[in-house]
Amino acid sequence: MQFGDKLRLIRLTKNLTQQHVASQLGMSTTGYGNIERNGVKSVAFRTLDNITQVFEITVVNLFEAGTSPANSTQQKVQDSSSNEIATMKQTIDQLKADQAMLLRLLQQQSAELVIIKKLLLVQEKNSNGQNKKKKSSKKRD
Repeated sequence: MQFGDKLRLIRLTKNLTQQHVASQLGMSTTGYGNIERNGVKSVAFRTLDNITQVFEITVVNLFEAGTSPANSTQQKVQDSSSNEIATMKQTIDQLKADQAMLLRLLQQQSAELVIIKKLLLVQEKNSNGQNKKKKSSKKRD
């Protein structure tokens, strides 16, 4: 990849216009456009240094063969996204486990409530039966 092409790719990856970059560098849009078209042949080191500051990269990144900072940035974004997805999957799995546990607890409590209701009914019947016996024994007296 040619130097000018790399500059253009980095600029586009960062969603910057030629006009914005030129303004940050204190030069005309045409002047910056020439750097992207013609590459490093006509660029002073100070301008290169300023370009790296605008793009928030190092001079080394600018000249690395085969890898562009744009690809590096994309890789970081992909890695970050992958990590977030993995974290979300773990959270979802934990929520599913918690949900299953809560469902089991609800079922257990529901079964316990059924037993309590039956016990209350039995107790009520016994209580009613004892009250009837007391009333009938009072009538005899």
